Amino acid sequence: LIEALIAKHGPEKAKDIYKRNCPIAKASIGQHVRHSMDHQERVVTASLQLVQNQNADDTLSIHYDLRKRGGTDEHDMDQANQRIQRVLQQVEELQSYSSISNDTTI
Repeated sequence: LIEALIAKHGPEKAKDIYKRNCPIAKASIGQHVRHSMDHQERVVTASLQLVQNQNADDTLSIHYDLRKRGGTDEHDMDQANQRIQRVLQQVEELQSYSSISNDTTI
């Protein structure tokens, strides 16, 4: 989405559009990206903790309401991109655990 926004409007105008509230949705693209990333990050972080502990009795419990809201990635496209890249790296790390152990389903 961020790449499409930049491709269509150029980097400077895209940054403005990213943080501008939409009158219909009552939120900005940045707020939606941050909200989505909050949820994705919770799942990936909890999953990583679970596979790193490698305790067969552990269960995964995720509390979406315990997340920190707001943050610079709501208003700063570059920060949002960095966050997305960090989560993607964590997903790749999860995939490496999956290939090591057939007992763990990710």
